[in-house]
Amino acid sequence: MEESKDCRSISLSLFLVRLFAIALAALDIAIWPISGALRQVLPFFGQADAVLLTVCLYLCNVPGFWLLRCMGVLLRNLRKGEVFVEGNVQLLRQISGAGQVQVLLSYRCSAERELATDDSGQPAIISAGGGAQAAVELRTVSPQYLGAVVVCDGADAPQVQLAVTQAVAQFTGLSTDRISVLKMQPDA
Repeated sequence: MEESKDCRSISLSLFLVRLFAIALAALDIAIWPISGALRQVLPFFGQADAVLLTVCLYLCNVPGFWLLRCMGVLLRNLRKGEVFVEGNVQLLRQISGAGQVQVLLSYRCSAERELATDDSGQPAIISAGGGAQAAVELRTVSPQYLGAVVVCDGADAPQVQLAVTQAVAQFTGLSTDRISVLKMQPDA
């Protein structure tokens, strides 16, 4: 029950990331008609203001699309049971201002795989092609996390602490009160 609930939560999060990316792209396309309407409705909103609004939107969307891409990759990795593997830590570093990142997780139980067995109780083996063989996996149980400590260069900035805390909460299922984001000591 808990695993399917987690899977639904990840699927919903992926759907919302994609939906937000589509909405952001639609805003990119619609900005010229919106700025034209603003010029008609607001007498003080001129052509220069419309250009400035458009440039600001496009400049903000570049990191926005990049972060949505990183969020999508992290969610797909989480769905596969890969939470804080090196690739995911690299993606956390992409959060603007985070810098170097190290993650410490405490958990009650680690990820487990349930394998199919034959009549004698031995793991069922299938041919995986090219002469390789693999055990038949029935299901994977994700780890149950108790808390997280993230140490990063940019933790002294509140917006970095918030972004890192939200990212870790999203991918582990931990509540934010169980996540600490601390400033990394400079190299001595």
